[in-house]
Amino acid sequence: MAYAKQGLVGEFKGRLGNTVLYEVYGQTRIRLKPVGKPAPAKGAKKQAQDDFKLVMRLMQATKAMVRIGFYDQAEGRSAFHEGLSANLRRFRETENQDLQAWLQLSSGSRAGAQDLAVQRDGNKAIVTWGAPEEGKESAEDDSVLLLALSTANFDSNWTLGGFRRSQHQAEILLPPIKEGTDFLVFVAFRKQLPLKKDPGNISNSQVVA
Repeated sequence: MAYAKQGLVGEFKGRLGNTVLYEVYGQTRIRLKPVGKPAPAKGAKKQAQDDFKLVMRLMQATKAMVRIGFYDQAEGRSAFHEGLSANLRRFRETENQDLQAWLQLSSGSRAGAQDLAVQRDGNKAIVTWGAPEEGKESAEDDSVLLLALSTANFDSNWTLGGFRRSQHQAEILLPPIKEGTDFLVFVAFRKQLPLKKDPGNISNSQVVA
C-alpha cells in the first residue's frame, strides 16, 4: 500500500487497471487488486474441499439433532462444530462412504438399543427397538431422538424427545420422499433432565433403513 498528498495523481480517484486510488482522511491511498481469479483447487486440496462441502451440507440438514447429540462432547466450541469435526474425520477414515457407514448424529456412552427396525407406513416411518445395549447405563424413561433423512437430497424431519425408551416404538413423519427413494432414520437415547455435561447422558446414534 502507498500514500500520497498531492502531485502523484492530482485529484484523481478511481481505478486504473488493477490499481485503485481513493481518499481517506485527506490522504490518497493506492491499493493493488489481484490480477485474475485464483486457480481452482486440484488434487488433494480439491478432495479436501469436496469432503468438507459434503459433510457440512449433511450437518446443516441434521443440525437439530446434532446440537443435542454432540452437546455433552463439546469442550470449548459449539456442539455443531464438534459434530462437524467428528463426522469429517469419520468420513475421511472410512472406506465405505455410504451414509449409514459413517454419519453420526450423536456421540456418547449411554446404551442404544438392540433389534432396531423400521417400516414405512405412507408418509411416516415406524421405528421399533428391543432391550438396551448390554453393559451400558440406561433408564426406561430415556428420551428417544429420531431424525429421518432422504438419501437423495438430504431433506430431513425429526422428533426429539416425544417418545420414551419404555414404549419400544415411535413414529416420525418422513420428509418428502418419492416411492422407491431410500431414507435413513437415526435413533439416539438421552437421559431425562441431565444435571451436567457427561458422555453418559446420550447414546451413539444408530441408523436403520
